[in-house]
Amino acid sequence: MSETLRVLIVEDEDDAAQTLVEYLQRYGEERKIWVTSTRLATAFDLPRSLDAYDLALLDIQLPGINGMEAAKELRSRDAVTPIIFVTNLAQLAVRGYEVDALDFIIKPVSYHDFALRMDRAMRRIRECTAGRIAVRTREGTHVVTVQTLEYVEVNKHNLLFHLDDQQTLEARGTLRELEESTKGGTLLRISKSVLVNMEHIDRVLGTELVTTSGVHLVISRTRRREVVEAITRYIGGR
Repeated sequence: MSETLRVLIVEDEDDAAQTLVEYLQRYGEERKIWVTSTRLATAFDLPRSLDAYDLALLDIQLPGINGMEAAKELRSRDAVTPIIFVTNLAQLAVRGYEVDALDFIIKPVSYHDFALRMDRAMRRIRECTAGRIAVRTREGTHVVTVQTLEYVEVNKHNLLFHLDDQQTLEARGTLRELEESTKGGTLLRISKSVLVNMEHIDRVLGTELVTTSGVHLVISRTRRREVVEAITRYIGGR
């Protein structure tokens, strides 16, 4: 199984939660996806963001903080992770547009209906994942889009991710792993220790290139021809 799917289930009814867990396992076996799930009985214990999950299944009628309120709070910090509402009342579910919910499932949930919704969710997740990188720092996991990434450099045994908002994230990893996971995208290796996003290259000056934020990065002599050709092809293909 090459794909993984991390799902957050927020459901106060034990039987309903167990059904969703069983359906997820069945779906994963059928689609050859490794599925893990976390179940919460109330929205009081919701994480501050959905960075650790690929999908959220939210019951609307929850004790205390209902699912709609919880989704609004999550959306204030996470605009992309798909949310699917699970509810007894269709009239409540249609309000999902307020929080950009992907879909809704009406209880009692049938597996056929569940699988259809999950297929749609997986399409969305794959589209989002293609342009996102999970950066696991000491403070937690940050999901960043490749578009906001200016360049990445090696710092001892860690990687420094420099973002276009001047933020820098430090995480364990290697440039080779990052290069492989983003192959075919806009990240270009210009030296043994630097990957640069071609979207953020302002100009090339001899053995250096300048990023849009004004940072000067050295192009290794052995890679210069390859780098210039790659940048030229990229600009020409825009």
